[in-house]
Amino acid sequence: REFDKAIADCDAAMAANPLSPEPWGVRGMAKANKGDKAGAKADYRKALELAPANWVHRALMEKLAKEVE
Repeated sequence: REFDKAIADCDAAMAANPLSPEPWGVRGMAKANKGDKAGAKADYRKALELAPANWVHRALMEKLAKEVE
């Protein structure tokens, strides 16, 4: 439930590896839990943009992106 801390951790992970989709997805979930639907949607879409087609979390990110529309 420490969503601000999770967001900060994801920001640090993105700075270290900006092409990794995982921190974008996790940050999106933290934003969604804080009520920031627009921010969550943008992060989910960025995760999907960066991820390979066979990414293990693709279906989850697609589902979550639809839920915040």
